[in-house]
Amino acid sequence: MEFWGVEVKSGQSVSVEPKNKVVHLSQVCLDDVKKAKGSNPISLFAKTGNHKLVLGILSAEKFPQLPLDIFFGEKFELSHNWKNGSVHFTGYKSLSKYPFYSEEDVALTVVDNGKPVISGKPKADVSKKRPAESTKTLANNKKAKFVTPEKTDSKKSSVHIATPHPAKQAGKKPATSDQSKQQAPKSGGTFNCQSCNRSFNSDGALQSHTKAKHSAAK
Repeated sequence: MEFWGVEVKSGQSVSVEPKNKVVHLSQVCLDDVKKAKGSNPISLFAKTGNHKLVLGILSAEKFPQLPLDIFFGEKFELSHNWKNGSVHFTGYKSLSKYPFYSEEDVALTVVDNGKPVISGKPKADVSKKRPAESTKTLANNKKAKFVTPEKTDSKKSSVHIATPHPAKQAGKKPATSDQSKQQAPKSGGTFNCQSCNRSFNSDGALQSHTKAKHSAAK
């Protein structure tokens, strides 16, 4: 890039032609601050096409110079409303031709050159991953369904064999002749098992014990 600058005198305007380049306007300042003392704020203008815009305002007491960051790629016109002196516009001119290409333009060029496959790969990967995730979910659901019956069956079997309810067992199956032989009431309201000499407080408890311990052995 190269330095660029113009002086705009009082009551005049200056047209700038970038000539297929880019002009960067970076700073504006007053020509003579002493002449500007006591005057009204000075407005700075830029005209491009049919549009006239205000770039900023200068003041001798507060801000005699103003930094800018504006790029012009086409013909533009600079002016101001100060009646007692000139205003200097400075910056630099780039060596690259205008219009220049942005990163988005480069990306579009790659697609036009016949390489759209790159943008299509991520979509294919996503479609492949989704069935795998759904399969894992189904597998977890199946495991949960199979585990629950196993725990329920084991609880039912343990309750039925280890500690059966005396009242239910007495109502379902009457005592057999063998069971009647093995039980004999003792004085004091206790019932003894003749096979293992264990004593129980009720006839139902003795029958449950006989069925669980001695009937299975037979």
